[in-house]
Amino acid sequence: MPNIPLTNKIHTVTSGVETVNRGSAQANAGREAYTIQDLADTIGSGGTIGGSITSGQIAFGSATADSIEGNANIGTNGVSLFIPDYIVHTGDANTFFGFNSDDNFQVQTNGNVQIQVNENHVGLFHKTDGEKIRTKDNGVLVTGQMDLAALNTAPATSTSTGTLGEIRWTATAIYLCIATDLWMKADLGTF
Repeated sequence: MPNIPLTNKIHTVTSGVETVNRGSAQANAGREAYTIQDLADTIGSGGTIGGSITSGQIAFGSATADSIEGNANIGTNGVSLFIPDYIVHTGDANTFFGFNSDDNFQVQTNGNVQIQVNENHVGLFHKTDGEKIRTKDNGVLVTGQMDLAALNTAPATSTSTGTLGEIRWTATAIYLCIATDLWMKADLGTF
């Protein structure tokens, strides 16, 4: 982007001066000259975003400020953006994501918590039944039943390709891979 020298001049005319089909000489009576510095000073004193930015950056007020103009709650240290609370959807105040305490981040839609993250766990929620999956230091806690979208295909043999810990569910058995390419089978019966 070219830099226009601050000493260069621009010309303006008042709103009452007709400019359609008129050359510069005809409009001179209503013309005033300003420098680029005058323009910069005018914009800077009008309460708009100051400082300079590079494409792709957010301007945080003047070059030395650490908050977004007009919102002291959102700030930066020049590297990170600090948001103390939630970012809320304009159409629904009950749909947001953000922090509700120092150690708790959550995503909420239509008034229902969907995801919650803190220093101890990550939780996934169902809109009416509460938390369904939670990470733990020794694994995962599932509340409620687990449903398969479809039954799995059984391994063809006990040495079929498989990954340690893989589980396959069929209509007649449950297969557990106990080592790479080594399966165990538990037959199912009616009750």
